[in-house]
Amino acid sequence: MTKPILIIVFLLTTVLAFCQDSLKNKNNVKISILSLVDNAKFQYERLISKNHTIGLTASYFYIKPFTGIKIEPSFRFYFKSQAPINWYVETKFLIGFFNTKEVFNKRLYVYNANDSLIKNEILDEGFMKELTFIPIGASLKIGQQKFFGKMKRFVFDYNFGFQYFPYNYSKKVEQTEYIDTYGNKNVVETSQGGIRDAMPVNGFFWYIFGAGAILNTNISIGYNF
Repeated sequence: MTKPILIIVFLLTTVLAFCQDSLKNKNNVKISILSLVDNAKFQYERLISKNHTIGLTASYFYIKPFTGIKIEPSFRFYFKSQAPINWYVETKFLIGFFNTKEVFNKRLYVYNANDSLIKNEILDEGFMKELTFIPIGASLKIGQQKFFGKMKRFVFDYNFGFQYFPYNYSKKVEQTEYIDTYGNKNVVETSQGGIRDAMPVNGFFWYIFGAGAILNTNISIGYNF
């Protein structure tokens, strides 16, 4: 009975030792220092071959008009079979969950029994409505990653490129209907609108500076283990 147990313990010890050796120095954890203006970004990268790594980036955006999270699974191809250092090309799938506010109007339409419009008035103009939306997109970047320090365990990573991550909140018109005491049909319509129709401030911020910035760059520091 003792001999089989010793054999099992030996095999388990050998497997664990092999796994630990195979995992040695194949992981990078990083934080972005460029994004701290409006979000906290954490990154994990895992070496899978001489040329390739996979990773995951999680960001929390805390500056209005947009707050929310962004998740980015990634795949990198390193040139010259030197992963995870040197120049690389990176592709990412992007998905997020965000909150914002946009300008809406509320208007009342009253129709008589013949379905003719007899009244049209604004009930509330230019009020702010809270919205949630789930953008989905992708990105393509080129970058370079280097190790530094006495043991070459600290990581410096920078990249730049393009992303598609749309500001896709719902612009669907909402309507509620009821019949008043005179038998007329009242339709209350809520729709997006206001002074910012001509100058979409939120959209401009999203695509230039925000989570959906078309030109996208990042600088990160971290640790290799």
